[in-house]
Amino acid sequence: MAMIEVSEDGVRRAAGGEVFAQAKEWADKVSGLRAGGPVISATVDGVPVSARMLPDGIAGECRCPADGLCAHAAAAVLAWVRTWTAADEPDLIEVMRVQDPVGLDYSAWPVFRAE
Repeated sequence: MAMIEVSEDGVRRAAGGEVFAQAKEWADKVSGLRAGGPVISATVDGVPVSARMLPDGIAGECRCPADGLCAHAAAAVLAWVRTWTAADEPDLIEVMRVQDPVGLDYSAWPVFRAE
């Protein structure tokens, strides 16, 4: 079963060491943090970003030239992980159930673990 762990360790694995190190530095420069369903959006050090939680990872969108998940998007996810509440969890899981065409069982996901 495909799985994503939305935790600091999950962001580290998705982003890689160098990107995660930069994201940690920028996590305190995140403003306008919003989460709706599987999407987290924010402004990181003046750069608008969004990150989508996927069953097999995190997809980030940003204006920077980085390939793959950039430090801006990783910082937004990291800031969200550090500020989430238990009330956020059902929304993400429900959206993933609705959007998932193969009907994976998301009930056992280790989602939203802050470290």
